[in-house]
Amino acid sequence: MRRYLSLPAAVFAPPRPGPAGRADALLLDVSARAPADLPALKARLCARPPGGPALFLRLGGLDDPELGPRLDALMPAAPEGLVLPGLRRGADLADLGSRLAVAEAEHGRPDGATRILGWLDNAAGLLAAGPLAGASPRLCALAWDPAALAAELGAAPCDTAGALIPPLAQARALLRLAAAAAGVEAVDVGDDGTAFWAAARRDGFGAGCVRVGGGADA
Repeated sequence: MRRYLSLPAAVFAPPRPGPAGRADALLLDVSARAPADLPALKARLCARPPGGPALFLRLGGLDDPELGPRLDALMPAAPEGLVLPGLRRGADLADLGSRLAVAEAEHGRPDGATRILGWLDNAAGLLAAGPLAGASPRLCALAWDPAALAAELGAAPCDTAGALIPPLAQARALLRLAAAAAGVEAVDVGDDGTAFWAAARRDGFGAGCVRVGGGADA
């Protein structure tokens, strides 16, 4: 089973990015980075050693005015993909795919080289996840966000026994079904405990994602 780590850009320091050595992919959150910080961050990303974890950048949602500038500044680092938070519909994937096609052409990367990991962190996106199948050939995986969904519901994510509350258990199942329908990897999200990994394997998730370093940029 594949292991993803979600971490803030501030804790990424090649050539030894801490716990990233045990990861198959890094989901690096750069959505809080100021434009002035991007050249230095690009240099750090370009210096990462070959053969390490795949790099996915979380630059911001489609409505973030800094998404374009961040993409233009960091595309030279040749990330394997982008994380798309706030995913609500297949058109969102097509929109980001179009932006990536332009960025790849401008920076000399092969067309389609940059993949998309869809981050389903809202109820609307999960309820409309079925039509994501076929929305973009760049889509490689779907993940869900129990913390964000719990906040949207105004509820604690788990009951007193530590089990997901029913709406979140249903959301997790919807994510697993949507990934199967789209033919992409399903990514469970949780802590790094034995029970989390066992449940993810039991339910057919191809990967699990845990947060390190606070999970948000600093």
